[in-house]
Amino acid sequence: MASISAGIHNTLISIKDKLKSDDMTRHGLMMAGFGLFAGFLNYLYQFFMGTLLTPRQFGTLYTLLSLFSIILVISQIYQNSVTKFTSRFRALNYLGQMNSLWRFFLRRTALIGAAAFAVLALLSPLISKFLNIANNWYLIILFSSFALAVVIAANYGILRGLQRFLALGLSQTIWASLRLAAGVVLVYLGFAIYGALLALLISYLIVFVITMFFLRDLSRTSKEKP
Repeated sequence: MASISAGIHNTLISIKDKLKSDDMTRHGLMMAGFGLFAGFLNYLYQFFMGTLLTPRQFGTLYTLLSLFSIILVISQIYQNSVTKFTSRFRALNYLGQMNSLWRFFLRRTALIGAAAFAVLALLSPLISKFLNIANNWYLIILFSSFALAVVIAANYGILRGLQRFLALGLSQTIWASLRLAAGVVLVYLGFAIYGALLALLISYLIVFVITMFFLRDLSRTSKEKP
């Protein structure tokens, strides 16, 4: 028994030392943990929406969220681009240029999000007819959330490029928690599909403020043109 305990103790010490010395392993495990927890919260959101809404309402909501997942790929692509440039500037310690880059990406994502919202809002009657959804306002709220998601993608990309994985993971987990809490409360109060979709919009608004707070030190550095 003593030899087994000593072996387990030595193994734990070895793992601890590896986590301290290997940033990739430590950050990977951290993001995996945040991802699993956010996935669990997403499951709870689906569960409670399925419980609180009627089958027809939940079917409409599921269709809308599926559409949202498809168009959200655009923000993921943009986030990867932001990460690429940020990591390059971080390696060169170009903080001033990174500040300018961040502001540049925020402006561009705001323009892209606004343009995408305008186009999708104009197309919402056709989309709702194709999806057999009677209320166009569901799509308007959904596309508003998409516009915010594109802007937040810039902040997510900066955080990932700076290797601030704790702040990134917390932001994503807070978003999932807010969507769950707001969705359950609003749907329970009788807002039905509106409440489920407004929870998405509210969570994005709050997380945008949170990510701006996590990057506040970057905004204080002097700007240099990249």
